[in-house]
Amino acid sequence: MILQNSIELIQERIAFIESHYPHMVEYKKALEMSAQALEKQLKAGGENISSNEWITISERLPNPETYVLLSFENVSIPVIGRYEQDKDGGAFYAGDEDETLTSQDMYVNAWMPLPEPYKESEDIARNNR
Repeated sequence: MILQNSIELIQERIAFIESHYPHMVEYKKALEMSAQALEKQLKAGGENISSNEWITISERLPNPETYVLLSFENVSIPVIGRYEQDKDGGAFYAGDEDETLTSQDMYVNAWMPLPEPYKESEDIARNNR
């Protein structure tokens, strides 16, 4: 139920962005990637994204160049993104985009690792039980 509700919220947000803010292409792409990842998780086995808890950015930053699920202090829907370090410190980016999330007025407050990708061999093993 939680995953399905999240997918529906993301789809509503995408429709809103398309109709009111068509110039926010990067944000729309990040939302679409998030919806696809959640749909795969839902199809692969259920509601539990992972047993992991949200990790605040004050507690720890994700490993650079690793895709994670990002939570925001000012946006209600999580997005898949990454953290990159540079000479000025570091920044969060949505998906594979080059524009930082803060430049889009999106402020990350927490993150969590993504679930492992679906593997057909796991499905075969589960069906053979």
